[in-house]
Amino acid sequence: MAKGHWNASLTLAKTALTISDNLEPSIRGICRGREAAYLACIAVRRSSTDSSVLEKAYKYLAKSIERDNACCAEDIRFATERLMLDTRKYYFDLFLESKKLDISALTDTINKLSGLYDKTKDGKNVRVRLWVQRQVLTHFFTLLLIVRDMQSIDTIRDNFAITHYVLFFQKLLERSEEHHHKLEDDPYAHLISSLSIAIWGSDRAEQIAKRDAASKILKGLKPSSPYYKKRFELIKRCIDSAL
Repeated sequence: MAKGHWNASLTLAKTALTISDNLEPSIRGICRGREAAYLACIAVRRSSTDSSVLEKAYKYLAKSIERDNACCAEDIRFATERLMLDTRKYYFDLFLESKKLDISALTDTINKLSGLYDKTKDGKNVRVRLWVQRQVLTHFFTLLLIVRDMQSIDTIRDNFAITHYVLFFQKLLERSEEHHHKLEDDPYAHLISSLSIAIWGSDRAEQIAKRDAASKILKGLKPSSPYYKKRFELIKRCIDSAL
């Protein structure tokens, strides 16, 4: 979705929150603005241009959790969004501010992403499950690529069954394209999946084919800002060193 659309989504979400907050409790019932706060969080994250803006997203996420049903387990979407905010902050720190990232913190987030993926396997809503899993694995492997580019992959390699997640990701994208629960296409997810196979796959011929596929996808993605330019440069380095 274009940045302008996310700005419009934020305006809509804030309006819905205001309406919900001004309703009498007897009228409002269970409509407490949880989904509006969640949408506002996503809209702020997707339209953010630096780390400082992400603080607003964290606050909207906190609001959505506060407005959730207290007797139920945390919505898996909220747990996912918290990690999406964490990873976006890593990206801003690295690609905008050229900060040196802490390997232990990255490892902790990668652990949380893999753990969250494992928790979603039995989700009843197929579309929500596939959407969450696609987000989680896309950024799981993006963080692994960052660690690899930092020449620190050996420090965490033994902590993850990386090759298994490579296969999970590939199968997930295939299922996401099935007609009865098709998700909106995400070229970046396909790029990261292809690159993960090229690096951590087990079949040489497939690795070469996926490296070439990743290169082709990357050429079709045009960086819209210096932030994305640097992010794509890292991916290009990973493609060039994949085999």
